[in-house]
Amino acid sequence: MKRLWILCLLLSACAHPNQTKNINYYQCGTEAVLIRQTNDGTIYLTYDGKSLVLNRNYRYDYPCYTDITGNILWMPAAQSALLRINNDQFPSCRRHFS
Repeated sequence: MKRLWILCLLLSACAHPNQTKNINYYQCGTEAVLIRQTNDGTIYLTYDGKSLVLNRNYRYDYPCYTDITGNILWMPAAQSALLRINNDQFPSCRRHFS
């Protein structure tokens, strides 16, 4: 688990500082998830060694991000979030503060 957090930290360090708006870490069940939001509103979601690009989906009244196929859904809330990938919903994601 500690190695995964170090990997997430290294990946976030590779982001261009002028493009990155914020970086957050979540725990979704046993899965560590890194969210990097850029100034243009794009979300880069990294988990299990995979990096996914998500864009704001304006069909909803609340913040919601999907990939181009709509198979990946990220819905952040104040201190938690919902992650669904290919109809598999992860356990509730809790924001991790270091």
